[in-house]
Amino acid sequence: MSDFLMSETVLSKKHNLLSIKYQLLRCIGGLSIAHHTFANDWLKLQTILLNQYNWYQLWAITPHERLRLRCILDAVVAELYGLDIEDFTWILRDCDYPAAQVCNNTFARTLEPKGFWRVDKDKDPELRHTVLSQIAFHELKRLGLETFLNLNDGEGWMLPETVRLADYGLGQDTRATEPQPVAARLGDRFLPWQLQGTIEDSWQECQKHADNLRRLLPDTPQTFNQQTTTTPETPNTPRQLPSDPNYVPPTDIFGNPLDVDLFGNIIEPKPNRKKR
Repeated sequence: MSDFLMSETVLSKKHNLLSIKYQLLRCIGGLSIAHHTFANDWLKLQTILLNQYNWYQLWAITPHERLRLRCILDAVVAELYGLDIEDFTWILRDCDYPAAQVCNNTFARTLEPKGFWRVDKDKDPELRHTVLSQIAFHELKRLGLETFLNLNDGEGWMLPETVRLADYGLGQDTRATEPQPVAARLGDRFLPWQLQGTIEDSWQECQKHADNLRRLLPDTPQTFNQQTTTTPETPNTPRQLPSDPNYVPPTDIFGNPLDVDLFGNIIEPKPNRKKR
């Protein structure tokens, strides 16, 4: 993004984030770096999380958990920008119509063309990201920001087992007046393998992945393992060529060897161009 756009972007005041920064980092990390290739980044977060959680259970990789964390972040951001319930409801207006109605082209033309009603429109209203974000914001306003984020032993707000949309001023049909199941229809929070092993074992695996990444990718930052004795290469270390007997080819983040020229320079793949 261009500097002139960034300079005009309104940001929340820094002091508003101090008391909740650890909870936000946990949510953002779970959504954005849920993979072994980010082991070094997780080790940095480990000092913040204080080994309270199984490393694999911090990964938001199921639809249920990703939706939960996204709703939490939506509610928190709305609070940090000083929105009230009426403001947030107006931004996400028209998101609570039944799927059959909102998917009807004739009716859809009566709605805001760029509105958020288009998100998850093929789902029942109580399962939509936009509607659940509003419910999460209602709970945040009722409990307070820090309490909202520290629910369930610090894991934060959970998707409700059932919800009656009318309780939140939402819903456009008779279904809204009856409790509708939510959490069970979105599947489990974790995959079976995420629940295996202990907290200590999971972080030991994280350390091993970080060490392996450092060996495969010399430019990978050093981990926090103080027992590592590998000495980083100095600028004076002679560069190996593909013709050297001990040459180790460079690899991508998945360990696949990359194409190089005679001097060891990585050959960038040419983009595929469609014939006209």
